[in-house]
Amino acid sequence: MSTEDILPGDIVAVNNGFSGRREGLVVGSHIDYLGRQIIEVQMDGGEVYNHW
Repeated sequence: MSTEDILPGDIVAVNNGFSGRREGLVVGSHIDYLGRQIIEVQMDGGEVYNHW
């Protein structure tokens, strides 16, 4: 699976240094200044994190 396959509405698992592996809902994405695709993931409680 490549990052092009990740779309808003998908459920993804991300590693967060503080709380370990968590699942969340993809709510958007963008390309950063280094050319990486950054996905915006909404976690429990409504907080939105950017992950690459």
